[in-house]
Amino acid sequence: MVLASVFLAFGGLIALAVSQRTHQSTVFGSRLTRKREILYRCGGTLLLLVSTGLWMRHYGVSLGLVAAFTEIAVAGVVVALLLFRIPRLLPRIGWVALVVGILAGLWS
Repeated sequence: MVLASVFLAFGGLIALAVSQRTHQSTVFGSRLTRKREILYRCGGTLLLLVSTGLWMRHYGVSLGLVAAFTEIAVAGVVVALLLFRIPRLLPRIGWVALVVGILAGLWS
């Protein structure tokens, strides 16, 4: 459960860092190219999905349901964040993930 919280918090941090691209040209001290931006977005998304899957397994959800949820979530997140690039949504997702990850880590 703590591992899921850590993954969620890191996913939120990555989403927040990438969302700052409009204000500056660097993320984590390195120049942000389009290729690196996509890698950060995919990495943050993967961390968020892994943490959600770990939480679902912790509460007894079957592995088949976790796989189905992950498949649907990956498709939706990739379309929303990579193709349509919703700039206002990414910081909100990042803040929510960061706060929930920290609170869940403290709670468990």
